[in-house]
Amino acid sequence: YGKPLMLSLLFFEAQRAGSLPKDQRIPWRKPAHVNDGKDLQADLSGGYYDAGDFVKFGLPGSFTLSMLGWTALDYQKGIETSGQTQYLHQAIRWGTDYLLKCQLGPDRFVIQVGDPKPDHDYWGSPEDMPSSTPRPVYLATKQWPASEPLAESAAALAAASIVLGPEDAAYGSKLLQTAKDLFSQAERYPGLYQNGLRKQIRGEMQGVNDCYESSGYQDELAWAAAWLHRATKEPSYLTKAKQYFDAFSEAEIRHSFLNWDDKAIGALALLAKAEGGSSKYAVMLKEHADWISTKAPRTPGGLLWLPASDWGSSSVALSSSFILGFAYDHLPSPNAAWDVFSRSQVDYLLGKNPAKRNYVVGADASSPLRVHHAAAQGVLPPGKGWEIYESASPNRYVLWGAIVGGPGKKDDFRDARGDFKGNEPAMDYNAVMVAALGRMTT
Repeated sequence: YGKPLMLSLLFFEAQRAGSLPKDQRIPWRKPAHVNDGKDLQADLSGGYYDAGDFVKFGLPGSFTLSMLGWTALDYQKGIETSGQTQYLHQAIRWGTDYLLKCQLGPDRFVIQVGDPKPDHDYWGSPEDMPSSTPRPVYLATKQWPASEPLAESAAALAAASIVLGPEDAAYGSKLLQTAKDLFSQAERYPGLYQNGLRKQIRGEMQGVNDCYESSGYQDELAWAAAWLHRATKEPSYLTKAKQYFDAFSEAEIRHSFLNWDDKAIGALALLAKAEGGSSKYAVMLKEHADWISTKAPRTPGGLLWLPASDWGSSSVALSSSFILGFAYDHLPSPNAAWDVFSRSQVDYLLGKNPAKRNYVVGADASSPLRVHHAAAQGVLPPGKGWEIYESASPNRYVLWGAIVGGPGKKDDFRDARGDFKGNEPAMDYNAVMVAALGRMTT
């Protein structure tokens, strides 16, 4: 599992925005969107592009960093033995450097740069995007509440402070203080972030409509509080994490999975570890793991299939693989079925499936060649993007390590650029891939 882990981390370098460092390992990527934030007299360059496009979405982007931080902390041994510690820490810091830039002042935080409407009207490399393409900046303020991306960013920064603090104490302290500030803002001005974001939309812009709309913010508050407790050891954060989490019913928890929108299972896992094996949280995590491993639906080939699997089935399977692996590693008297399930999902996506296809780009000859990813398609000459998009030719560049959306309910898959549900990569997909592989290598 060391090679897939290495490749999965390499993907994040292909998603970098802004000016690129000299040690960049993806030579076909060039500096792009270096003037993000200029209209606000702010430097919002850097960070990561979300998926096959060039929007910097705050909620899934911060969730990605939270998962990378969790992996670095609880599966450090596997990361080290695979020789990937440096690259995992670099991936985290590239994201946290950007999050620190997003704090423009007290109760003024950037939650999105770019907009899906003009972005998705363009198909080409980011550096070739016309300078006239709008790159609006969306904020979280008292006037525009945004509890979810604020709390998720707090979780990401808190986790990163534990990971990166030993290397750079001043940086770790800054991460933690910013995490506390963002969590405080999320609590003091509660609200669904898409509502505040819609008030900022101008003209034909889209915001997060039909993209990353949230189902609620209680889960992010529980998740962030749990991470702040782990980073600070302050009992007040643990109390808050339990209070926010306890608003969920056992039925809601049992059939869910950890993803950019729903952090309840992640908060549960952290609470189970913090409170111990006899706690109600450990019991709930056990019940969830039992249901996923023995009763949850699967494809004929064995891939977990939940209602959300229609779009990004690989991320559903990998997220659950990680959570059940975590439960197996940390709960007393674990069920062997949890570990069997955890490994089976990773193995399926690495080629042990009816099609014998590896869903990691660049892993072997069976990997997808026509990934829905504008930069990797390598449009030449500029301006001919949509003509090439519709062709059957493979992408010009290999998007090393990207885990694509995944197969359908019958283990079916189309290696076509137009299939953005099954053949597009995304930051949060690769984050749970790294987490699952980090656990497998430990």
